[in-house]
Amino acid sequence: MLLLNVVGWLTAVFFIGFLFLAIFGIWWLVDLFLISGMIDAQKNALRNSLTQQALVGQSK
Repeated sequence: MLLLNVVGWLTAVFFIGFLFLAIFGIWWLVDLFLISGMIDAQKNALRNSLTQQALVGQSK
């Protein structure tokens, strides 16, 4: 993603870079909406794991 951004800005003078910048922008928008879902899924998995560990620890 960083490489697309850098190459896009360096080649924008030749108008080729705008293609790279468009790809970078689309990638950025997709990440904007997907990352929050990934974080929520990881938090839920961790919460479930810790709850299971606590329940097992209580039953001993």
